[in-house]
Amino acid sequence: KSNFVNQYSLVGDDALIDRQHGSTSFQTGSWQGYQGQDFQADLELGERRNGAEISIGFLQDIKSWIWYPKKVIVEVYASDDQISRYEFYPGKGLEKTEGAMVNRIKFNHKGPMQKVRITAESRGPCPPWHLGAGGKTWLFLDEIEVK
Repeated sequence: KSNFVNQYSLVGDDALIDRQHGSTSFQTGSWQGYQGQDFQADLELGERRNGAEISIGFLQDIKSWIWYPKKVIVEVYASDDQISRYEFYPGKGLEKTEGAMVNRIKFNHKGPMQKVRITAESRGPCPPWHLGAGGKTWLFLDEIEVK
């Protein structure tokens, strides 16, 4: 549901589910980049499952204006009216940390599931202390897995 930037598009729409994990370099082509926007994706599992390990990878390299998301919300749907909601804060306390870092959110959902919705909230513009103050920040994702 989000528009990646072609320069950081990996191999297109299915890049986030191709089982290829990115390194600490955003320039390798292993990451999909989204600038100045939140990220949202729905994964239709095709059939109802009972439990799975869910993981999502993020990159941070603040010199390149790439930050971990402010918040990640994962909603697991067993049906339209049965939803489990999880919240994560992968960048908490790391907002000013320099150097490239990869953070994988990984957790186990134990209940029934048929669809997974992932929302990653952008940090917004570069903070006032940053060289790019006011510029659009990036979100970089590498792989979404439901095992």
